[in-house]
Amino acid sequence: MSICYDDSAKSGAIVPYDKIKATEGYIRHHANFMFLDFLARSTKDFKEAAQARAEIVIARRKMSFMEKHMNFEAAIAQRAVEKQIKEWQQDRKIA
Repeated sequence: MSICYDDSAKSGAIVPYDKIKATEGYIRHHANFMFLDFLARSTKDFKEAAQARAEIVIARRKMSFMEKHMNFEAAIAQRAVEKQIKEWQQDRKIA
């Protein structure tokens, strides 16, 4: 069972290093991180929580890679992350 990251197979797409959209990748992996963290904290299913925690490690690793990439734009990523956090906080108030 995988939630966000399939651990059974590698991606078939190979993008040249200089063409990687690092900022977009960081934002996407941060969104995955937030969802997985929420799931790990809120689920009552032990296996699902364990899988979410395992995938959090993957999300963090991918975010770290993107942060170090030459195409990464920290200011843009920071604004998007702040927006994600704000949206999650608003969603939690509604629920």
